[in-house]
Amino acid sequence: MHEVSIANHIYKIVLNELEKQEKFPKLQKIKLKIGKLSAVVPDALDFAWNAIVKGTNLENSILEIEEIPVILKCHDCKSEFNIEYPVFLCENCGSNNTELMSGDELDIVSLIIDE
Repeated sequence: MHEVSIANHIYKIVLNELEKQEKFPKLQKIKLKIGKLSAVVPDALDFAWNAIVKGTNLENSILEIEEIPVILKCHDCKSEFNIEYPVFLCENCGSNNTELMSGDELDIVSLIIDE
């Protein structure tokens, strides 16, 4: 379950950012964007997060996860389209001359804190 490792990395990044503040703020929420090809299971990441932050200053914070669809761009016919399965063929012309435009990201978008 690599979600534990990912949650731990998120924890370290968030903690580092919050420690830069004059007064350690109360974190409410972490907004994440996670691509469907990233192989991250949102429920498993949430479970790992709650286990890691238990007993820390971040204990009551929550993860808000936005799943990003897998979008390909065909270089032959210039179409862009969503795919559900990792088959990187253009649905319009059948070309394999495609480029992944989104779907493999894992980004911390923002931290929501109490003022």
